[in-house]
Amino acid sequence: MLDYVSSKAIEEKWGITVRAVQLMCVQGKINGAKRLDNGKVWLIPADAERPVDYMRKNKRDTE
Repeated sequence: MLDYVSSKAIEEKWGITVRAVQLMCVQGKINGAKRLDNGKVWLIPADAERPVDYMRKNKRDTE
């Protein structure tokens, strides 16, 4: 069974804002992310990997 976590948990894990997590979900950048019926809450696979190219400002950030 796949475990899911909230946007808040991903925020803390990846060191980005909840809004950035939500945008990645809407844009389909997080594989397996699901929106609950109320449309406000995203469930994200606990083992999801952060997209490499998201919000990188310069090459040094990717090294």
